[in-house]
Amino acid sequence: MTPVVGGARALTRDRLSHVDQTYLRLATYKAANATLIAAQAGIPLAQAWGGGLVASVDGMRFVVPSATVYARPNPKYFGRGRGATWLNMLNDQASGLGGMVVAGTPRDSLYVLDVLYDRDGGKRPEMIVTDTASYSDIVYGLLTLAGFSYAPQLADLPDQKLWRINPRADYGPLQQIARGRIALDKIERNWEDICRVIASIHAGAVRAHDVIRMLSRDGRPTPLGDAIAHYGRIPKTLHQIENDVLDESKPLAATLRKCITLGGQAGSADLRTWAARELRGYGPDDELPQYRVVGAPILVDGVTIRHRITAERISAGDLPDIVAEHVGEDVRLSSSIGGIEALIHEAESGDDHSLKLSLPGGAEIVILPTLPVSWEFTTMVKCRRCGASVTSSRGRRCGPVARSASRPPTAACTSPCSRSAGGQPANR
Repeated sequence: MTPVVGGARALTRDRLSHVDQTYLRLATYKAANATLIAAQAGIPLAQAWGGGLVASVDGMRFVVPSATVYARPNPKYFGRGRGATWLNMLNDQASGLGGMVVAGTPRDSLYVLDVLYDRDGGKRPEMIVTDTASYSDIVYGLLTLAGFSYAPQLADLPDQKLWRINPRADYGPLQQIARGRIALDKIERNWEDICRVIASIHAGAVRAHDVIRMLSRDGRPTPLGDAIAHYGRIPKTLHQIENDVLDESKPLAATLRKCITLGGQAGSADLRTWAARELRGYGPDDELPQYRVVGAPILVDGVTIRHRITAERISAGDLPDIVAEHVGEDVRLSSSIGGIEALIHEAESGDDHSLKLSLPGGAEIVILPTLPVSWEFTTMVKCRRCGASVTSSRGRRCGPVARSASRPPTAACTSPCSRSAGGQPANR
């Protein structure tokens, strides 16, 4: 045989064929990838990205021009041609833990467990992230039973209904929303078979995608598959609540309503009571949680004769005594969560992005400094006839700011000229 490149003995056609047939196979690829995964995990930058316990499973579609065992028609991805799917698992250290080639027609959810149990190396992931194409209630139940924390992206799922365990429980405003029911009796009746299925997958006795296909015939689950699906809806509800809490675009009110449903499912009266109070607000007799008490300065706006005061900070001690003992710089937020969200939205839409709240009884506090008080002043006036100085006293009832009288004060002159004049008043 002629050499492929120059005269190198190692690059002759028969030598390359021997290497291809002897060394390039699935087992050697997996061994080489395990070495790369271990080397990647030792890089400080990769360790800063994560600990290798979070993994994502997703499929990549490729058009296959030739006829192969995995080439299948799928107009959505391949048009008129045929293609296959490369289902790959990548951890949070940017290492490819493994993958497999599957036909381009079936859903990715059938093969997620197979990829997880057939990884090439690295740590066993604890949390699995997938897209909606890899989701089903049966897969949710199997992954949870296998010890994985499943976190699919549920944003575009057509079924987002809430599930309840007790059909006779009263969920108040959520009565119509919580229309799904988790049948615990189905789970209990099939529990032994559920454990056998999980043990068989874990031991490698059966492939997970064969089990999933067996549990769902013609799109409808078998009794065993239905029991696993009901089990999967319990962690699914928890994941929906966690996902809504972390999603800043979702209102907290919707998350709290799901917490009420979860409290009913779990039989937790404390969770239901807390979520209901957060939704409707806390009454005067309810104990207000510490996280609803926040610090805020007291600012005053006012007008004097010569000045205008705007946002002047004062302490509670500067307020009238009758008010100071009831007002401090701690604000108790007892309104509903919807009202608090409305206040936050109002503050964010303002120019200074600050929230201004009135003091408790603020209208009554404003009136207090203007209540009538008695005061008296004296002035010196001079008699217009004799020029003698006379002391005049005047008492009035007015507000805290003394206003000048519209006419000058008068007083009775006690000088001899005044007595001779019959005690007529003398002007200043």
